[in-house]
Amino acid sequence: MATLELSPLQEWLRTIGAFSGAVTVVAALIAAYHAIKTYKGNLELERAKWAHKLYESFYEKPLYAPVRRTIDHEYDNPEILRILIGTDDFYDYLNFFEFVAFLWHCKQLTDAEVWGLFGFYLKQLKNPIIQPEIDNANWSYEHLKKLLDTI
Repeated sequence: MATLELSPLQEWLRTIGAFSGAVTVVAALIAAYHAIKTYKGNLELERAKWAHKLYESFYEKPLYAPVRRTIDHEYDNPEILRILIGTDDFYDYLNFFEFVAFLWHCKQLTDAEVWGLFGFYLKQLKNPIIQPEIDNANWSYEHLKKLLDTI
């Protein structure tokens, strides 16, 4: 059986072909690495945007301030807390935290972000007067319940 001998030009073209294939693989790996890095950076940026918006909404705008102050100052006063629970403002407050818990559940916010921004106020929701409202089957605070269970 005769073996085919390659001319120097054919050998050179074969080597170039193998080399270009290797270069293509390396280029694809580099591109994939940069794509993953960019994706992770975009995720972190999105989480930071959510955290900033939530911070502004909760701490800087007046919507939640009355409930926040009442719970702060009357935490041990069951009569005042029962009156507070009967207000729309209180349920808006719980809905805010349900939204935070939903973002946490969807991994749009990390544990560190949630607890760093709202940990004190989330812990206050475990008050024996307030907690039953969150656990009430008539309301839909499923994500908030799960978040509070991590305390």
